[in-house]
Amino acid sequence: QLFRDDRISIDGNEVKAGQELLYKVTYKNTTGKDQKVVIKDKIPEHTTYVEGSASDGGVYKDGEITWTKEKVADGETFEVTFKVKVDDNVNGEKILNKANVVDGSNKFDTNETTNPTPTKPVKDVFSPSDDKVSIDGNEVKAGQELLYKVTYKNTTGKDQKVVIKDKIPEHTTYVEGSASDGGVYKDREITWTKDSVADGETFEVTFKVKVDDNVNGEKILNKANVVDGSNKFDTN
Repeated sequence: QLFRDDRISIDGNEVKAGQELLYKVTYKNTTGKDQKVVIKDKIPEHTTYVEGSASDGGVYKDGEITWTKEKVADGETFEVTFKVKVDDNVNGEKILNKANVVDGSNKFDTNETTNPTPTKPVKDVFSPSDDKVSIDGNEVKAGQELLYKVTYKNTTGKDQKVVIKDKIPEHTTYVEGSASDGGVYKDREITWTKDSVADGETFEVTFKVKVDDNVNGEKILNKANVVDGSNKFDTN
């Protein structure tokens, strides 16, 4: 099982980059006799083991923790814990974990815990005539129209209300009425609000600007801000 504070399970809940997770494996001997018990648990992908966190003499080596108890009496419970930290570069991957337990001739795999992680939204820029080929990093000219696109994918494990805000880049002018999906333009900023984006669903919005005629060597820079639930992102 997976816990926030050793009492409240967070199995199935969204977790975030940098968050510490406490895993617990519980074995109960109901075989009718004493058993030697070995528990092995591989550290989940996209996480890092918290040094020294394995309880009960667990030995960490090569991404795996091993606990050995020479004698667990019939009716006795053997419970072990360890901590990991979610990697900073996690981006929408699921954190999966299960342990392997051996007592005598019995071999068990525990249930698998699953925790989704949020995906950072992506910003890109295109020519309005071709929204498939990115022109990010390319030279643009005075009077040229640019099509900006913000893509949000919900990988949090539950429906989310999503708010996207994007300030019009300096040295450009908003193309009136170009904001898709009900985007509201005010004071050089566009706001999109979608009350429910289902888990696994993508919410993509676009708008256009025109490069000012008096632009003269300045860079056209733009990024958006996205909020879903408790997550706040700045795009690239």
